[in-house]
Amino acid sequence: MESAPVAWAVLGEPWQVAVGQAWESWVAGSAGVGAALIDAEGAVVAQGRNRMAEASDGRLSGTVMAHAEMDVLAVVSNCPQTHNLANDYHPTPIRVAVRS
Repeated sequence: MESAPVAWAVLGEPWQVAVGQAWESWVAGSAGVGAALIDAEGAVVAQGRNRMAEASDGRLSGTVMAHAEMDVLAVVSNCPQTHNLANDYHPTPIRVAVRS
């Protein structure tokens, strides 16, 4: 059985960011779900968290729409069609396509 620090390191940065955001969400009283948006090389380009049970200035919050994935997409200023969304609730990369 691996130690916690080794297991954490094996996750990689996107999952570490998503889990960290999930913890922040849980501590703030929301659902405890975090997300990280990564580029084609796997670098984190944005992060977000569930904010459904919170009031926040400048962020989507206090509504059923305030899911972690919506929060992270809201902070992306360029088209996320070339990025992969990873969230800690369902730990698999999700292809995100935004159509105008």
